[in-house]
Amino acid sequence: MTCERVALAASNALEPPRGVAQPVRAMLPTADARPVVCHSVIPYLPKSGSWIHAQLTGLSRWRAMVVTKRIENRATFPFDDVTSTDELGLFASLRNRIGRKRRGYFPLWREALERAGARVLHSHFGDWGWRDLPLKRACGLPQVSSFYGADVWKLGMLPEWRERYREYFRDGDLFLVEGNAMRKRVIELGCAPSKVVVHHLGVDLAKMQDGDVKVTPD
Repeated sequence: MTCERVALAASNALEPPRGVAQPVRAMLPTADARPVVCHSVIPYLPKSGSWIHAQLTGLSRWRAMVVTKRIENRATFPFDDVTSTDELGLFASLRNRIGRKRRGYFPLWREALERAGARVLHSHFGDWGWRDLPLKRACGLPQVSSFYGADVWKLGMLPEWRERYREYFRDGDLFLVEGNAMRKRVIELGCAPSKVVVHHLGVDLAKMQDGDVKVTPD
């Protein structure tokens, strides 16, 4: 299942009932008419974040945007549509810190999602996905969440995170894992099997040179 199919499935899964008022999202005029998926990842991006960058740049039917707390390694992972709280001035930064303490999310992020007309929120790493729940609720968006390793195997052993994950699995919409063992563990932690999808991280073979992979006898 591709990122695009997952995003579309999450969006369609929460089709609002007829007659129920929905939040108004003002979309700025843009030449790119594709639906928008907002990726929440902190930071954008760690040195090992090439697989996330590939998810951003590899879409064709969807357009990606990013919200984050700080920007790192942008020269290594170039991407234009990044909204970061670390680029705010003093007053705006204070407003966002207070807003997050009161509401659970940065006002800047909600404003960016609504301005872009985002249709899906994709949270990277399970612990931050749980922290994104107030933003999901405020924007009325379906949330796709990706687990990558320690957020399952390490945090899943801690009582406070087991409790947080129960809320996360109840209110989140779709959870992506890298393999069947991780899928089994997420289900053991309380997620409904129907919400967990194995989503292998792809590699663009066209960008690899012959010498990039070396096989040794042992």
